[in-house]
This record gives sequence, structure tokens and C-alpha cells, in this order.
Amino acid sequence: MTEPRLPTAAEGKAPKTRRGRPSRAAIAEIDARILEAAWKAFLAQGFDGTSMEAVADWAGVTKTTLYLRHVDKLALLRAVIADRTGKWSERSRLTDWTTGRTLEERLIQYARTMLRWSQHPEVIATRRLVEGSIGEAGQIARELDRALREPMIDLLVQEIDRYATKDGASPLDPRELARIFMGMVDAVRQLGEAQKLDPGALSLKAENVVGILMRGRSAW
Repeated sequence: MTEPRLPTAAEGKAPKTRRGRPSRAAIAEIDARILEAAWKAFLAQGFDGTSMEAVADWAGVTKTTLYLRHVDKLALLRAVIADRTGKWSERSRLTDWTTGRTLEERLIQYARTMLRWSQHPEVIATRRLVEGSIGEAGQIARELDRALREPMIDLLVQEIDRYATKDGASPLDPRELARIFMGMVDAVRQLGEAQKLDPGALSLKAENVVGILMRGRSAW
């Protein structure tokens, strides 16, 4: 992944927003422009190195316009993270289909999907951004983790409730089982980053995780 940077002055800035009551489309365009400029600024300079003034400048809006939407830099970072995770979820919804007929087959697909997304450059860059933040901004890392984790756990609970019964199993606590599964996948993610595993190796790891979860010691 190339090193993120802010556009140079020579590349031009977005035109300043004209005064007056903007249309809904114009408001949405301004909002998107601010979030995109903030995203690039945070990646290039980090949270602490980015100023609200710089974001307003590169978004082509006044500081008043920026502050009316985001009261401070922490709120802006939170909005940027929410925007990015929303886009990832939508892309995943459109492209990541789960078609397995058994719980084991479906969990393998989920594990592969999560591991594949964990290697996406945007996801990696976002994790590094928030994990490198200190002070109040550090809490965004926990919020990002919840934003990525909790919807997935809710989905896994539904899958376990539906397919475990078909497989003749009755988990006492599907939510706890989902959390254990997520923890195992996250451990593989960290291993993959540390050892720079390729997609094929990660796919095999996904199968191993599910095998151990489903069959315990017999899958060793």
C-alpha cells in the first residue's frame, strides 16, 4: 500500500462552498467531501498531527461549516470511522454470500470473509490510525472494535441458533460461542499479520479454526 498523503497545493483544492441555502444534494456532497478530506488527513498525519483548519481547507469549506457538522476533532474522527465501516459493510453485503448447508460450512465461510477483510488496506490503515491514537481519541479504537465485532456476533448467533439445531446440537449459550469463535478468528488475524501469511494460508487457517471449534481435541 502506498504511503497516504494529503494533496499538494499544486494539485488544487476543492472550491470553497458558496454562501446561501444549499440543496440536499449539495449538503450531502459537502458532508462526503469533509469526511474524505478528514480520512486522508488522518491517515497522512495521524490524529494528533491533523488540525480542523487543515481539514476545512482541503475539503474546500469554511471552518464554520466544518464545526457545524463536527463539534471537535474527536467527533470528526468518530464520523470518519462510522463512514468507513458503513461502506465496508455495504460492500460486504453485496459481495460476500454465505451458501453453506451446515453450520461448519457456514462458519468456515464467515471466518474466510473476516480474515480476507482484515487484510484489506483500508481496514489495516484504519486500525493503525485508531490504535496509534492516545488520550481521548484512544477510545475510538474500542468503538471501532465494537462496530466491527458486535454486528458480526449478532449474525453468528442467528446462524448458530438455526443451523446447530439442524446439525443435532444445542449450544447452551450461542452468544458466548459466537464470541469464542470471533476471538479465535482474531487470533488468526494477528498471526497472519505477524507472519505475513498469504490469502491461501489464511483460508486454511479459517478451516482449522472452525474444525477445532466444532470437534475440539479430535481436530488437533
